Amino acid sequence: MLKCVTPPGYNCIDAARPIPSDVHRDTVEFQNHGGLAFVFRQTIKFQKRDLDVAITTFEYLCGFASVSDKHFVLLGIYRPGSQVLLVAFFDKLSAVLELLAVYRCPVVVCGDFNMHVDQRDDVHAMRLADLLQSFGGVQHVAEPTHNTSHILDLVITTATTPISNVLVGVMVSDHALIRFTLHVNRPASHTQKITRRAWRRLSRDAFVSDLAASKLCSDLSECDEMSVDDLVQLYNRVLTELLDKHCPCTTVRRRDK
Repeated sequence: MLKCVTPPGYNCIDAARPIPSDVHRDTVEFQNHGGLAFVFRQTIKFQKRDLDVAITTFEYLCGFASVSDKHFVLLGIYRPGSQVLLVAFFDKLSAVLELLAVYRCPVVVCGDFNMHVDQRDDVHAMRLADLLQSFGGVQHVAEPTHNTSHILDLVITTATTPISNVLVGVMVSDHALIRFTLHVNRPASHTQKITRRAWRRLSRDAFVSDLAASKLCSDLSECDEMSVDDLVQLYNRVLTELLDKHCPCTTVRRRDK
């Protein structure tokens, strides 16, 4: 149904609400309302991502978005308000945030958490704040998003994610529409210095000739009175000198792909 009403020039991805095991699909009364969806312009490429975490305490939809050579990850969350808020919710949310922490591009987590984060003395709100702080996360919504005058719908990013214009709009149901601007830049390329030898330039004949004339090979009798440690030092010193002569170390910059 959602795809049928998606406006021209837009696409969508969705995650239907899981069907309880005790519900029979073939009954006339069966209707699986709910779920999450992203509706986006066709200029954005969205790839739906499944997270390697067994989650039963909330619903989610995760997508990897690409706009030209820019990328971001969007995670939508819905925690049913009819469910008791248990420790398992925070444990699973922590596991999800750990998976998302490996992305170098911006990550935005948003959705209906169904907890009153505006009540600073609320034990659940405090636990969520501590969890987000441990991941360097920031919750940006500062105005009521529900008709009960509480903040239930959240927009979460890291402190370094360029996000602005977070606005709570009109009520479209019992919840308000939230708008924000995400500034997505091309990831900065990282370079690192690597010291290596240009082995392809090594002349084997010249190296073998100098090795044969070295103390390691020219007069082995000189090594008879040397200890094992002295022999190891001689071996390392001679070979290092020969390699530095025939195949010297060079420092190059390598750019991460």
